[in-house]
Amino acid sequence: MKKKILMQLTAAALTAGMCISVAGAAFTDVPANAWYSKAVTTCEEANLMKGYTDGSFRPSANVTRAECAQILARFNSGASMTIPYADVQEGKWYYDVVRNFGSYLGGSDMDKKNYTDLAASQYFYPEKPCNREDFAMGLYHALGYDQGSVTEHQFKDMNAVSNSTDAYYNYKQAVSAVANNGLMVGDTNGNFNPQKEITRAEVAQVLSNYLAKNKRSEERRVGK
Repeated sequence: MKKKILMQLTAAALTAGMCISVAGAAFTDVPANAWYSKAVTTCEEANLMKGYTDGSFRPSANVTRAECAQILARFNSGASMTIPYADVQEGKWYYDVVRNFGSYLGGSDMDKKNYTDLAASQYFYPEKPCNREDFAMGLYHALGYDQGSVTEHQFKDMNAVSNSTDAYYNYKQAVSAVANNGLMVGDTNGNFNPQKEITRAEVAQVLSNYLAKNKRSEERRVGK
């Protein structure tokens, strides 16, 4: 399954709605010594993320929830939940992907408790910036990490991670899973910063971490 996911990631660009393809990996706003430089290059070469027509990558720009749903669709390990969100209109580039894979992200920070109440109108907030804990939740579901078998990661701010009345959206478990698997890390103070909006540079680093982890796994499998 992980090999299938890796092939899906390598096969296609992140999304036309997220950025516009531009030739070359030398982005005007990605210094060679930037912490995210190698990750950006890796994602560009793997055709996962591209720059803009002005030659920039915009590493500090936020990634919207719709764009994150598109990322998760490429990670998809199988099951998804189709939800007719009240604020996701037909005709938008993200219409199908959000309806089918938006549930991976969990609720927005405005509506977490009622997110899975299908009897009520649900809002996805597709153009709202995605925060770190929701992206962690999305990776947790899209990669098919086992529920109930995750050792809690000792971030100093784990008490700031959201709680949910639905066991499917166990945010502490999701954050711990992606951290324990080396996909997302905390800051130099040992905090995960769950409510912080995730940037394009951070997304590139997460994708690069995943690709590197799978490459190492594959090399061990074939005995290299």
